Amino acid sequence: MAFVLDPAGGAEVLKDLVADEIAALAEQVSAAAGEGAQVKLSTTDRARASVSVPADAQAKDGVLSRAAAAVGLEIRPSKKSAPKKRTQTKRRKRKSN
Repeated sequence: MAFVLDPAGGAEVLKDLVADEIAALAEQVSAAAGEGAQVKLSTTDRARASVSVPADAQAKDGVLSRAAAAVGLEIRPSKKSAPKKRTQTKRRKRKSN
């Protein structure tokens, strides 16, 4: 038996069936973060939610990170790309004739 991906079915799951759960989880994070937390919901090819807090609250106390962990979300540092190495080019001196 082979697995066949059904793009329409996948889109339905990501857009419609889990949208309420995503919104509820974002509201839980917002409530745990406390005053000043805001939830934004949107839909593109999938249901999305974001929670934001004042920058100083996150910088000083990590309130958003703590709130997300408190509701069971895994907090991982972002993968930063390695700095690009700059190559030095030698300038050619023009010879005067």
